[in-house]
Amino acid sequence: MQSNNKNNNFIGHVTILLSGAIGGQVVLLLVLPIVTRLYSPAVFGAVQSIDAIAQIVMVICALAYDRAFVVSDNEQDRNRLLVLSLIIATSTAMVGATATYVVLTSGEQSTYVAALPNAVLAILLLFIFLGRNMYFVLAAYLNSKSHFVDVAKSEFGRSLALASSRVVLGVVEGGVLGLLLAAVLGSVFGLHNLILKTIRLFKSGSTQAFDWAIGTTLRKYKEYPMNEGGGMLFGVLADRLPVLIMGFFFGAAAAGQYALALLVMNRPVGTIVAAATTVLRTYVGISASEKSSETFRLPMRKIGLIALIVTLILAPLALFSKALFSFIFGAAWAVSGLLASKIALRIFVVQVMQPILGALSANRKVLAVLFIQFVLLVATLLPLVVGPSILNLNMIETVSFMGSSVFLVGLAVVFVVVFYYGRAEPIRPS
Repeated sequence: MQSNNKNNNFIGHVTILLSGAIGGQVVLLLVLPIVTRLYSPAVFGAVQSIDAIAQIVMVICALAYDRAFVVSDNEQDRNRLLVLSLIIATSTAMVGATATYVVLTSGEQSTYVAALPNAVLAILLLFIFLGRNMYFVLAAYLNSKSHFVDVAKSEFGRSLALASSRVVLGVVEGGVLGLLLAAVLGSVFGLHNLILKTIRLFKSGSTQAFDWAIGTTLRKYKEYPMNEGGGMLFGVLADRLPVLIMGFFFGAAAAGQYALALLVMNRPVGTIVAAATTVLRTYVGISASEKSSETFRLPMRKIGLIALIVTLILAPLALFSKALFSFIFGAAWAVSGLLASKIALRIFVVQVMQPILGALSANRKVLAVLFIQFVLLVATLLPLVVGPSILNLNMIETVSFMGSSVFLVGLAVVFVVVFYYGRAEPIRPS
């Protein structure tokens, strides 16, 4: 009965989670025209390259054990998973920050961080990576317990602090240091409420709710790091590696132009889809854990609703991006408008896939998730490498090649997955 009531409130819970996410994203997008006039495309691209690496590290920070929160068999398992995820998240943050520091101080982008003392750069990177990883794990934990309001508040606080910091520090400094400090401040404000709420929930459990038998939990939920962890990594690589590849082939300014196009096109629709997918995963996971049904069928009505919303948002953005970018963000960013129209088809397919992958994940169809994410990764990266290196395509042509590749391959994958998993089939026992 509990799971049925929650499913009846699907739209309401998505709205709650979106209230913070959309509010925060609106603030970020409203100040973006100011930010693009305070920071050059090259500086923006250099920091977005750091952000791309941080995003990659964030998704693998807990080796996907955080994804098992919604299918944990009991509160004891959930708390073990939390402690385990936080330990791994801290370790991967240190590794990611160290690797990024080495790349920044020894590569071509060292020009943009040369003015920063090495100690300052190292500390900022560590806080950025640690903040991202902690936020990722704690938000997943609270969402799995249906505390969507707390996550929404934290997301809004994080975005508000990030947006205001970018503007203030851009006026004062206007370089890489300003953007890095803004990222740290955003993480601090976002984490504050999540940490307090998680501590209260953890302590409120029974005395038997947690023990240190983490090795048992590692083995029990091993399919998540072995399969879904790889799928998640493939997904974020397909999303963030293009920024790094564009910077490698066409320079830091090109990375900045692409990053802005991706931000404007992907952020509004991605925020809505991420919230809907999070709630969908929670409901599907609860249903599977309670074994309230003998069969598993993709929730096609909810997935169809999400696909409709994606279409309604992306279509006008793609249609008017060329004319609006230079007017809104300044003449220096006109190229981003061209790139935005070229990546619209790719974003459409990727966002439609998110709720499908989330439902499969919650029912432990992790091998299917892994395979689908790998196919989309190949369809994304192959054109970006082949285009400039073999076919001698320019930046616009390369991005157009990538967008068409992902759209065609992704559309075929969507049809196959919906046909195969849209039919009723037995649920795998927990």
